[in-house]
Amino acid sequence: MDGVIELTAPWRDDWYGMPLRFTAGTPTVCLPPLDATEAVQLQAAAKLRTAYDTITKETQRP
Repeated sequence: MDGVIELTAPWRDDWYGMPLRFTAGTPTVCLPPLDATEAVQLQAAAKLRTAYDTITKETQRP
């Protein structure tokens, strides 16, 4: 089946996904272009996740 399908998976408290384009049964990742605002939001989300992970690990130490 050729076409595009959204591959998603849960990770922690979020869902992450990416579009895959199938051609002759072979998948290819086809990420959509981000505008400037979307790129900034994506970068901010990654920074927040990294900070959260760091704080969580530090508070769980014995």
